[in-house]
Amino acid sequence: MKNYELALIIKEDEKKTADSFNRIKELLTSKNIKINKEDTWGSRKMAYPIKNETSGYYVILYITGDYQNINIVEKSLLIDDNLLRYRLFKDEPKTDSKINKKPRRKK
Repeated sequence: MKNYELALIIKEDEKKTADSFNRIKELLTSKNIKINKEDTWGSRKMAYPIKNETSGYYVILYITGDYQNINIVEKSLLIDDNLLRYRLFKDEPKTDSKINKKPRRKK
């Protein structure tokens, strides 16, 4: 099980936004993907139009799941008409760059 970050931009329509977001959450839980944290940004104006929309509803989900199930969910997100954009990032543990560096040899 690996950690992922799923960023979503959903079309801004009062009824469809809530329905679409609930459908995405149900899809995740049905594929045994655990939602660790939900960060809702709400309605935001976009820098450029996407599918003739100038604003969208932004949500970031921190999830844990199996690679195969994540791929199934990603394919389902591609065909969702109410979803303007999504990005799935692999959440890797942060390491201190100084720890990984080798000490310099003195000349």
